Amino acid sequence: MTLSRYLIVMTFSAILGWVAWILVLFYIDPFTSGLSGFILFYISLIFALIGTLSVIGYFVRARFHKEELTYEQVANAFRQAILLSVLVTISLFLRSQGLLKWWNIILLIIGLTLLEVFIMSRKAKKSYPESSQSQDSIGESSNNELPN
Repeated sequence: MTLSRYLIVMTFSAILGWVAWILVLFYIDPFTSGLSGFILFYISLIFALIGTLSVIGYFVRARFHKEELTYEQVANAFRQAILLSVLVTISLFLRSQGLLKWWNIILLIIGLTLLEVFIMSRKAKKSYPESSQSQDSIGESSNNELPN
């Protein structure tokens, strides 16, 4: 998929997500719809946020991280859009249940930050594979070499 096609699809998906969220917001009564109304509200919101934030995130990365390859910019923006959307959605859910406290937000931010660091470290490990020599053979060869 080309970059322009990706951006068109994500923009269209974001618009569709916002339209769905607005329709849920105005046409579904949470008191009479029960659990399905809440699920539709949060699902449409998270999809709208992911679409919007991934497009915005790509343009920010394209502007300020020009050294990254395009597919890395897209992948990073999409991953971070998912994490930020999860943060916003869980925060809104906790608020609706009367459970949103400052320590909940801090724990959620720490958890999502640790997840991002874990994903980034796994990605860095894959991009820098270890050499075929083991550490023992490297150490042995350096001990047997004479200094100049």
